[in-house]
Amino acid sequence: MYEPLDPPVTPGHHYFTLDELREEREVSDTASDAVIERQRDLAEQVIEHGTGIAFIPRVRTDRVMSETTGLLRLSARFPRQILSVTDEGVAWANERIADALSIENRYVLGFGWGRRIVITYEHGMEEPPERIRRAAMIATSTWVNTGPIDTRATQVPTEAGGAINLATPGLLGFNTGIPEVDTAIKYYRGPVRLA
Repeated sequence: MYEPLDPPVTPGHHYFTLDELREEREVSDTASDAVIERQRDLAEQVIEHGTGIAFIPRVRTDRVMSETTGLLRLSARFPRQILSVTDEGVAWANERIADALSIENRYVLGFGWGRRIVITYEHGMEEPPERIRRAAMIATSTWVNTGPIDTRATQVPTEAGGAINLATPGLLGFNTGIPEVDTAIKYYRGPVRLA
């Protein structure tokens, strides 16, 4: 089970709408919107946990101790904006918040050593790259549409007496067992390519 994702900045914001999914991918006519939404949420979780990147703007709250340098490293990649800071229970003024974030290296400046800090901030990309959006759609439609292959299968026999090995989630670096989805996750897992 994956940890829940940070909530989106805009409630209900996802990589794609259900209408977009139905236009671009084949989805079972018998699947309810609720089933499709659950699978879309799971696809976003798998992709974001696999890459360590929020592909839409999300809100996170970190509760940490400041470092000896007076710096605080944010836990999420691609910080966008600090929403609130409390230092030992005292809220920072908006002017001080505006001067604190060094976006390039995920550090916030201006803390004393060893202070209890609660910081709420926006992080993530504005919109998912097309490759990630497509991967999420493929995962969603695959999981909604039940296929003829048992979900526990690791091989499929051929008529010639051989076997075709399946990409099994959890083995050999596969997150989902869906090659195009796993390749997209692997591509964005390391140093981020924004193109």
